[in-house]
Amino acid sequence: MKTTILLADAQSSARAHLWELLAHHRDFGVVGEAATDETTVVGATRLRPDIVLMEIDLSRLGDGFQAAKRLRDIAPSTSIVFHTGRADLSSLVQAIRVGAAGYVVKASGDHVLLSTLFGVARGHSIATSGLGPLVLEAFDAETANARAEQLSPREMQVLALLQRRMSNTAIAVRLGLRTATVGKLVREVVHKLDAGPPAARARSR
Repeated sequence: MKTTILLADAQSSARAHLWELLAHHRDFGVVGEAATDETTVVGATRLRPDIVLMEIDLSRLGDGFQAAKRLRDIAPSTSIVFHTGRADLSSLVQAIRVGAAGYVVKASGDHVLLSTLFGVARGHSIATSGLGPLVLEAFDAETANARAEQLSPREMQVLALLQRRMSNTAIAVRLGLRTATVGKLVREVVHKLDAGPPAARARSR
């Protein structure tokens, strides 16, 4: 059975490219497309796709994050994968917070997108193709080390392997874990590194 996908991007050329790309893979079936936050929510509600593949920078409701929040309530069985031009950790963390199952930077290329979609279709909780470089660029070694005390021993192992630019799948093999479990650990690492030390969070309140 094909994994059904709704495409959501403000650029018609981007949607056309994705439609053509996915049409060549028998595992995927595009069931519709949308150009705004509102039409994405309406389309997903009506079509109930397995995956909504969406850009963050849409219109009307503000951005794709707001649409994702609504989709989590309206269509909880639909997975959300962000396919975006944003290559910053802040956007990645927001995507994780709204329950995204995947995050792919457009510049990563079609092969990374397809790998992520396959991972999400298999039920991985968070497919983070290309996440390692984002983490490394956002946190220098000194910052990461200063916040490392918040990480569990297993999360420390995952961070060390991310720093070696290993993929989730490779990390899973190295640690003898399921890829989905590694995805959850990566998400926790990002949350904790982004939040900062407990004392700093208390002072910011």
